[in-house]
Amino acid sequence: MLRLFKSILVMSLIATLAACGGGGGSSPNDLQNQETPNNGTDTGGTDNTDTTDNGGDDGDSTPPMTEEQAQQLLTLVDTNNQFTVSVCPQAVLGTQLGGAIDVLACENEALTNISLGNDNVLGLLCADTVAATDTDLLGSVTEPTFLQNCLMESGAYLADTLSGLLNNGGAIGQQLCPTSEDPVTCIVEVANTVPDSTLKGVLGYLGCDDALNPQVCLSQVADNLSQGEPLLGTVNALSMALCPIATGADSYQPQDCLTEVLGGVGSILNLTGGLGELCPEGADPFTCLLAAGDNLGPISDLLGGGPIDPAILTDLLGGLAQPGNMDLLQTLPTLLSKIPVLGPQLADQLANGGDFFGSLQDLQSLPALLTQIPVLGDILNGAAGGDAPGLPSDLSLETLLAGLSGDQLNTVTDMLAQVPVLGDVVNQLLGAVSCEAANPLDCLTASAGQLQQFSDLLTQVPVLGDILNPLLATLTGAADGNPLAPATDLLSQIPVAGDLLNQVLTALQGGAGGDLLSPDLALLDQAPDLQGLLEGLVNGLMSGDPSALLGGITDSNGNLLTSLSSLVASLPVVGDLIGDLLVTLLGEAQASSLLAPLTDALADIPVLGPVLDGLLGLLG
Repeated sequence: MLRLFKSILVMSLIATLAACGGGGGSSPNDLQNQETPNNGTDTGGTDNTDTTDNGGDDGDSTPPMTEEQAQQLLTLVDTNNQFTVSVCPQAVLGTQLGGAIDVLACENEALTNISLGNDNVLGLLCADTVAATDTDLLGSVTEPTFLQNCLMESGAYLADTLSGLLNNGGAIGQQLCPTSEDPVTCIVEVANTVPDSTLKGVLGYLGCDDALNPQVCLSQVADNLSQGEPLLGTVNALSMALCPIATGADSYQPQDCLTEVLGGVGSILNLTGGLGELCPEGADPFTCLLAAGDNLGPISDLLGGGPIDPAILTDLLGGLAQPGNMDLLQTLPTLLSKIPVLGPQLADQLANGGDFFGSLQDLQSLPALLTQIPVLGDILNGAAGGDAPGLPSDLSLETLLAGLSGDQLNTVTDMLAQVPVLGDVVNQLLGAVSCEAANPLDCLTASAGQLQQFSDLLTQVPVLGDILNPLLATLTGAADGNPLAPATDLLSQIPVAGDLLNQVLTALQGGAGGDLLSPDLALLDQAPDLQGLLEGLVNGLMSGDPSALLGGITDSNGNLLTSLSSLVASLPVVGDLIGDLLVTLLGEAQASSLLAPLTDALADIPVLGPVLDGLLGLLG
């Protein structure tokens, strides 16, 4: 039945691929049949009629996958190979390379990862298939379809995008798949290859460290190549460095440039300035092109796709020559994904010769912050005039609470009643990201400036984002379900945990009435165990697991951390609260035994009389 099902699926997918010209991500052939603009460089004239094809092959496109090739590709679904190791590592445990696996277990593992959001690898291999997958089928699948669809999407994309590499006619193909005559058989050969020094060497050359995921590596290379090829669409600073023969010809042909780049595999470029920063040390033309696609691709997308104007590219490379700007450039994808309204502003700035890297510098508090608290990206996007459905114009805790009802309102009010300082923090955050949207870039820059120290705090104590993001998401209606429910349920059972979290956060903001956007970062140096205590409290609350509350108080053997004495010395009030929490979780007898070393350590510190009395009271 499974064999028949595969055959039917193959036929339908072949028909689809033949109609669409290939599956899986976008092919990098968007430059075909475009005119290449003349950038004013003295090349003796250009006719600018031809453009870049995929991977150096002749012809307008890669031929559609044949039925035989598709059948060969689908042999990877039911065996242990590098594809299945990537998409369902648990299901292949206990089997040898090439051995049969439980296909349904593999399928359900993949669906589980998608449902949990753990689909980074799958999203890279077959983003369209992941997006179209119904995870409600989890556990009820009787005939696997996801794996086949994912494999066909990935295989077609790689065969189309890397057709000039995945054969034995070039230096890379000879190393990756010496016996394969076409890209599809190369993919199958690589997936069934034991990761040896040769494979590791090739993948390392391509910029991938993990030899156990060659298909993931090749997908990254394909993405970078598809982003890099348009950069060769004109005679510009990059193309002149990578293909001097093609750019020096009377008529510049981007396809000739790409062919020259592929022919330069193994040679060493002598790059300086911005190109030296853009490309890895010791790069050859191909690895430099991949790096350019990876780093400049987002800018090409920002400007509408296709080749970047040579003058803009020259300005960008000039900026990259300045120390630190390469790091700034690498934060651009995060900023654009979290704050889409920023894109048109930066595009206008680039087109008009503005200080692009200066703006990125001004926004540098945001990437890490938005990674920890993603919902702030939606709030910032709305505040700067972008799309933010359902958000009121007056961003404050009161207005957001007024928009809630039922369980969500009860959950938030219960949380804020148990940990009232969180209400202050929410108001402070909302105040920092509220601004006039007349000039979105200035608006976002002002917000970033106010959030700088708070971002520093989240860098040191990232677990704070684990409680602030679901709180803000619930308040703004962006939450999926009720993510605060485990925390509020646990707080109702163990209210001292809320008291302890409230006290620690109050101390970090400099005491009652302080501002967590200007935190007391020195306190983290004075009391290094404060971070561990926070991690234990937040992890325990958000998981609803009482035992996890002990994570920052006891070691792996269940003993009290001896270094807690320095934390209690810096924040005496937490001593009693830690004692109360231990008594609640462990009972008086076990808590007394654990607390004895702490009271001994603090006995010689006169200013700790009140807290010591409290701890001794617990022992009595």
